[in-house]
Amino acid sequence: MVIPPGNEGPLHLHSDVEELFFVLEGTLTCIWSDGEREVERTLGPRDLIWIPAGIWRGVRNDGGQDVAFLTLLGAQKPELPSYPEGSPLTEARSST
Repeated sequence: MVIPPGNEGPLHLHSDVEELFFVLEGTLTCIWSDGEREVERTLGPRDLIWIPAGIWRGVRNDGGQDVAFLTLLGAQKPELPSYPEGSPLTEARSST
């Protein structure tokens, strides 16, 4: 995946699979939440983070250049993610 500066992959939930983010180029802000508190970490090239199933997660590019990273899901065909109420992606998903 590539995220341009100032853009994000918003918080979402995979209830059935874990997810990994591995940064190739640039810096990636990774956000995760258990519903009570939210944590952010900045990852650089060759950094990896693992998020278990059932934890809200998202990513954001706070840097000045594109960030390129891999995202890997722990299932061959995962269920579609859930998004918080009011998220633009909730509306986009319901119109398909």
